[in-house]
Order: sequence, then C-alpha cells, then structure tokens
Amino acid sequence: MGIDSLADVGKLASLDPTLLKDLSPEFIARLSDLIFVIKAAGILFIVYAIILIIGGVMGFLRNRRIKKIYEKIKNIDEKLDKLLKEKISEEKDKKESKKEDKKK
Repeated sequence: MGIDSLADVGKLASLDPTLLKDLSPEFIARLSDLIFVIKAAGILFIVYAIILIIGGVMGFLRNRRIKKIYEKIKNIDEKLDKLLKEKISEEKDKKESKKEDKKK
C-alpha cells in the first residue's frame, strides 16, 4: 500500500487520465472537496491582497494630502509670525513716540 499509493500520487500529480478512472468515488469526492477548499482559500487571498493594495494606495494619497496641508499651514504660520512682528514693532514705536511726546 505504501509504495503503490506513492506511485498513484505521482501519477495523479502528472494528471494521468487513466489513473482517474481507477480511483474510488469516495477518494474523488474528498479530493474534489479539498480542491474546492483550496480554490476558496485562493479567492479569499486574492480579495485580501486587493484590499491591502487599495488600502496602501489610499494611505499614500492620504499622507500626500496631509503633507500638502501641513505645508500650507506652515506657510500661513510664517506669514502670521511676520505680520505679528511688524504689528508688535509698530506698537512699540507708537508707545515710544507717546513717551517722547510726554517728555516734551
């Protein structure tokens, strides 16, 4: 049984059509169930891979958008800092001019 069954498996692997006629119906039913499970697992793996690829692309696009928003916010922050420095310097100048006016 050991050597003959290995020879049968070898013939099955090479898809010898005469071997399929010699197999019992129970073995063919179990084999077809196994093939069905393998096909289902393959389909699930393909679907999972597609979902992972889509998630990766969506993450890349999201990160790119976040980077653009970050650059815009950084630019706005720099402009606000510049305006605030100008405003503070103007207020200091006004206070100094008022102090000078009071001294006179």
